Amino acid sequence: MEHDIEKILDAFEQQVSHYAQTALTPSQKTVLAACLQNSRITYQDMAAATDYSANSLRDAGSKLFKQIKAVTGRTVKKSTCTQIIKEWYAQQVTLEQNHLFGREADLQHLLEGIRIEGRRLLCVSGPPRIGKTYLVQRLCQQITRVNAFETAIWCQATHLPTVELLYQYVLTHLGESPLPGTLPAVASLTYLLETRQLLLIIEKTEALHESEAVGGQFRSQSAGYEHWLRSLLDNQNLRSGVILVCRVPPQCLQRSHDMLLLHPLRELSARAAEDLLRHEGLQTYATQPLQQLAQFCGYNPGVLVAATHKIVHSGTQDLMHFIRYPLLTPHADDPIWQAFLDDLTPREYEMLGWLLVYPDVLVQQQGNSVNINGRYSKSLLPVLRSLYNRGLATVDPTGAYCISTEWLRHVTARHQLQRLAVAFCQTDIDAFNKQPFVVPQAPFWRRQWLQQHLLEPLGEQLEHLDEHAWTSQHRIHKINTMLAQLRTQPGQQPGYGVGNFLNLAVALKLPLEQLQITGLTIQYADLWAAPQAMDLTGCQLQHTILPVDLRGELVTAIAPNSQIIAVGDKIGQVLCWQRHGESFEFYRYTQITNGEGHPQPVSHLAFGEDDILAIVAGSTVYSWWLGEFETSPKDLMSVNSPVTSLTCNSDEWVAVGLQDGRIAVWYDSLGHAFELQCHVERVQEVVADPEKYSPLLLSRGLGDRFLVWDISQPDAGPQEIRPERHIFFRLAWQSGQPVSAAYVGNQLLLRMAEGTTSPLSFNDAISLFRFSQQGHYLAALKGSEIEIRRLTDLEQGASLPYDGLLTSMSISNEGRWLLTVGQETPDRPHTAKIWDISTQQVCWQLTANQVGAISPNIRLTMKLQHCQGLSTVEQTYWQNRGVTF
Repeated sequence: MEHDIEKILDAFEQQVSHYAQTALTPSQKTVLAACLQNSRITYQDMAAATDYSANSLRDAGSKLFKQIKAVTGRTVKKSTCTQIIKEWYAQQVTLEQNHLFGREADLQHLLEGIRIEGRRLLCVSGPPRIGKTYLVQRLCQQITRVNAFETAIWCQATHLPTVELLYQYVLTHLGESPLPGTLPAVASLTYLLETRQLLLIIEKTEALHESEAVGGQFRSQSAGYEHWLRSLLDNQNLRSGVILVCRVPPQCLQRSHDMLLLHPLRELSARAAEDLLRHEGLQTYATQPLQQLAQFCGYNPGVLVAATHKIVHSGTQDLMHFIRYPLLTPHADDPIWQAFLDDLTPREYEMLGWLLVYPDVLVQQQGNSVNINGRYSKSLLPVLRSLYNRGLATVDPTGAYCISTEWLRHVTARHQLQRLAVAFCQTDIDAFNKQPFVVPQAPFWRRQWLQQHLLEPLGEQLEHLDEHAWTSQHRIHKINTMLAQLRTQPGQQPGYGVGNFLNLAVALKLPLEQLQITGLTIQYADLWAAPQAMDLTGCQLQHTILPVDLRGELVTAIAPNSQIIAVGDKIGQVLCWQRHGESFEFYRYTQITNGEGHPQPVSHLAFGEDDILAIVAGSTVYSWWLGEFETSPKDLMSVNSPVTSLTCNSDEWVAVGLQDGRIAVWYDSLGHAFELQCHVERVQEVVADPEKYSPLLLSRGLGDRFLVWDISQPDAGPQEIRPERHIFFRLAWQSGQPVSAAYVGNQLLLRMAEGTTSPLSFNDAISLFRFSQQGHYLAALKGSEIEIRRLTDLEQGASLPYDGLLTSMSISNEGRWLLTVGQETPDRPHTAKIWDISTQQVCWQLTANQVGAISPNIRLTMKLQHCQGLSTVEQTYWQNRGVTF
């Protein structure tokens, strides 16, 4: 006898002994062993190889098959015995080998509900892949071992939408005929559950009562289910057990009752998720990356197992690469999720599309309707609830809905990508008109995510479906054909199709000047990085961002309260964006020229108060008030030496450090400028005390000292601070006192206001260092990351990854926002970025064009005649670029 067959025989005999308190007879073991060795063997062949007669073996087989049916719940014949018993054994091995991983308490709670509390109606609910079926399998394994029930009968409600069909299924499973008499099926099924000790497990019962789930086709048929389930609650004679496995309990069971046990399954704990990942093959990884992976998967055990399978078989051991691109490898359960999404109704697809761009388009329930970014809809509320009940959506701490896990967000994007590719090839405009694919006002990293995972891969999908779809001309022709359809269907024009086609054209790098979009309504088009050759004549713009053109090296500044971002370039342009939450709105624009009208390069920007911006352009210093009314920069003074640094205090005074060692100061109360000179060479840094109306100024030259000036008394001279042989690195103010960071030998020290010194321990050398204006936070570039620290807690802080050459950075007073300017490589243009330090993500990004890289006449190719929806500052910008309206 083969070793595996011995194991199967031992396991099955042990199960039978638990159930019937008896062992298999020798003749029954002979029949089972023979069937396992050869599924086609006859009783005559068995008899020829043993001392038993064919008839005795046939009788033993009949009794054996009843035992097998009692254990497995399946009707057994000699021809099917081998398959059924091997499938049962494989399931038992799986159950025994897989640990519960944090589900021990759940299993114990369910066991106590049945054994101790006498519950006979159980409902195990939870989102997809959370482990409901696995837990119920373990539960059945436990209670059948102690002879609590005869057999377990599994079925799915989606296949049995009426109680009558359920009754017929149970009878077929038991191999019995209907009860005699004329009892209705509902009463007959109830009688069967009263007189037998069956364990009936019904999966996917959410399809019976959710109006939107699976198209809602079960709701009318399954009305009798809830009445039947409600009747079981008050049935004191019930000997059988009924377990519902679903994503949300039936409405009639959402209450407390002595016969009922509701058990919602939650995600695993962080520790259990880590243990599961290690058990599945990731045992060599450290805790931190495993916890990142567990969070990405929503601590969902089914997703964790699938993710581990994908990682192990993907050829890469980089967990962060998997988190960024989890669907690049075709392993594990992607088809399962794809099939699950195929069951969604068209309205659920529409809602899921809105959730895909969450949280920048807020989706919230308000009263009896859904608020989608300010648009209210009562009809979408049951759709949203259906997605929530089925585990596709969840609610974040702000009360807004979103796709439940990042893993599922990737799967949803891929599913939509495939649907869009088919719709594009079939010239189906409806699929592009339901919701936006990109929200221009969203944080940069979210817009980039949608570009990379939805729009850019669409080109590759098109090539798989249409051999001609790889050419730009073919794609432009397709888009123009669908735009023409929208033009002839005025009722669809207010939709999102035009904006989505523009976003798609930008992502696929198509020539936008060939798109026929004049006179159409454009919603949610992200043209931020688009070429400026477009004809938008007569268009109506809504929630659409047009491109801007900055040239050469960029200089930037962030307001102390982080509400305004200012950027200047080499052709005299200064553009400001105002922050609203995580979005940024084009707020102010000017271009600085000299007396002859030639643009002057902007070399320095600095904020005083939150709405006062100091500017150095050419050899002139300006002050610009950015309040609620539009103004122009005010010419303060000219200097005859190159400016090396800039600072200002409110609108009281502005100071610039010069190459020749002088400091030029404009003092508003005096109405003229004056000079300070105590540095022999280049002034490295000037820093104004941020306290309003304070006259104090710090300056640093090339030596080992720094000076404290009272500019209200310039003739009094400065206070010199030279604590020891420091090589000063950066200066700041904190509560009216100087703060400095300086090197003493190889150690970086922080000298606080009261004179104490603290070491700033960094693992790598610091190449760039900045304080916030009020001196409570610092940012340091070390190696390939920027570290943020609070001065009150120097050993703790966030780290931001940074690849490339970093030119400058500024941090806001509350330590939340970081503004950086740098280049990916020395020959690449400057890029300005706003980082949300709390999420370690880039929320805003702007890349300049190289000076002279674009023909000056390119500005004339943007046509905006009779274009509606532009803000005042956008009109000012484009008029200055030579565009007429």
